[in-house]
Order: sequence, then structure tokens, then C-alpha cells
Amino acid sequence: MTKKRIKKLAALGLALLMTAGAISGCGNTASGGGAANVNTASGDGPQLSAEVKDPYTDEIKIAYLPNTLSSGNGTVWGEAAQEELSDYGNITFNIFDGKGSAQTQNEVISELIVEKYDALILQPADASALSASVTRAEEAGIKVITLNIGVEVPHSAHIQAANIESGQMAARMLGEAMGGEGTVGLIDIASNMASVVLMGEGFKEVMAEEYPGITVVADSEGDWTAETANSITRDYLSKYPDMAGIYTCGDPAAVGAMQAAAAAGREDLMIWGCDGEATVMEYIEEGAITGTIYIDYYDMGKTAARLALYAISNGINGSTYNTTPIVKIPAMAVTKDNVNTIADEKRW
Repeated sequence: MTKKRIKKLAALGLALLMTAGAISGCGNTASGGGAANVNTASGDGPQLSAEVKDPYTDEIKIAYLPNTLSSGNGTVWGEAAQEELSDYGNITFNIFDGKGSAQTQNEVISELIVEKYDALILQPADASALSASVTRAEEAGIKVITLNIGVEVPHSAHIQAANIESGQMAARMLGEAMGGEGTVGLIDIASNMASVVLMGEGFKEVMAEEYPGITVVADSEGDWTAETANSITRDYLSKYPDMAGIYTCGDPAAVGAMQAAAAAGREDLMIWGCDGEATVMEYIEEGAITGTIYIDYYDMGKTAARLALYAISNGINGSTYNTTPIVKIPAMAVTKDNVNTIADEKRW
């Protein structure tokens, strides 16, 4: 094992401890209350579980279970985690498909408990419906690292994209481009994710506080698909023909909005997405989509793998902290002016 990888693991562990101790009440209500104080009942720091393994020599099994493998981020997180763990000859890394079903994910977690896995990297299909299974997994010795969508109980760690900040960033980009005047629409996330993916809330908050001359005249729940966003956008443009812009909480939805705008002869409609999928990067280069809020999901997947190893090697689990510590992945606004700064290998 290279010194570089060892240093990365140690640095991430330090960051996790600092995050847990320093960031209190941070925005993800479905990850056990957000990052909060470390459990220091003994006065000696975090309370560790009994099970500890050496990530460089002991046999270790890690599972990856996204909401669905058919999504872009679901695929890239798994690929990135697998790449991060590929140098460890002692680690078995298996990928499972949640198929967009909380029931399927609960069944898989039950199997992982029986098979005595050491860690699970999980993107829950439903924050509430997976909570009991996560608790059972943690009690069975499985370190659970959630991705972007948390659960309602404490667990080993949560990695969060800068969701609310993404919405705020998109609002400011649209607000400035519109000169602070006009009407916009929002295609928000699914309601069962509303407590953990706060992009829409961030967008509306900034528009109301910083751009009072801009009205969010339409706000509908989407499902991250182009088809649904296409239908919603057609309805928006029919009801509000002067609408100047749309923010979609996801890049596939931005593609659907783009298609609807083109069909309506509204190529001037400013469309902002979120995530940074490769297809949308191309549309931005062509000028068909105004911009997106890019999040490095490769880094997110690699961070999840490192956190899993840190938890395994230090005996951390859901009882270590009062509430789940959060590691936040930053975001950046990408437009035609700077899209060339996102390297091909960072586009998914």
C-alpha cells in the first residue's frame, strides 16, 4: 500500500472527526440530525465499537447499494469506489442494484447482515423506509456510509453533495442573468426526498431574499427523468409564456426542459440543471442548456470508500457519535464560459 493512500485515509479520518465535533445542526435532517457533537461521555473522545480490522491485511467485505444502477450518479459512485479499493488485495467489493425500491434495498441489507459484510455504501431509495435496516446493519457490525440521501437514524457517516448551496447558486446565476426581474419555474425533487435534498429550497430562498423582482410562478415535483420534466415544462410555458428561466433539480430533467423549450420555439429560455452529467456538458457547449451546478461524483465515490475503511479500521459505527457526521462535497456553476475546465474523465 502506498504512503499516499495511507495519508489520504488518515487525513479523511481527521476531517471526519473535526466535522463531527465542529459542525452542529447542519442541513440534512434525515441523516440522524446532521453533523453534531462527538459522543464523549467518557471524556476521552469518540466511543468506539469493539470490532476493528486492519484495512491493509484483514479480509474485508464492502457492499455498494445505490437507489438504482440505471442512474448516472449511481453508476459513477460505484465505479469510483471500486477504483479506490482496487489496490487492496484483501478487500472484496460487491455492487448491488437497489432497482429504485426501498423493499429491494431492505432485502439486500438483510442478506449483507447474514453474509457478515464489514461496510455498506448506501444511497437510500427512501430516507424513512431504510432507517430500520440501517440500524440493524450497524448493530450487526456493518459500517453504513450514506450518499447524498441520508436516513433518519445515526450511522457511521454521511457524504452530502452541496444540495442547498446548489439551489442557491443556480438562483443567483439566473437572477443576475435576468437583471433581477421576471418569472421563473422550478422542477423540484420527489417529495420523499424533500427533507434531504434541499436544492429547491435553496433556490426559492435566494430568489425571495435577493431577487424580489423575480417570481417563482411554478413549482412542481419531478422525478429526475427527462420525460416528466418535458411534460412539466410544456405546461409551464403554456401557462406562463413569458417565463424567462427554469431550474431543474437534476440534469436529466434539464434535458427534458430543453426539449420542451425547443418544441415551443423557446430556445431563449434559460435552463439550469444540477449534477454535471456528460450529456448536459455537451448541451452547454452547444448553447442548448444555459448551465448546470457541477458536483464531482467521482470524488464522492472515492471518499465513500475511504470513509468505509476509516470506520472499519477505527471501530466507528452509529453509536460512536450522538448524530451522524457529514462530509460535504462542494459544487461549482458551469456555463459555456467555463465548461472546458471540466476534464473528460470528470464527466459522467
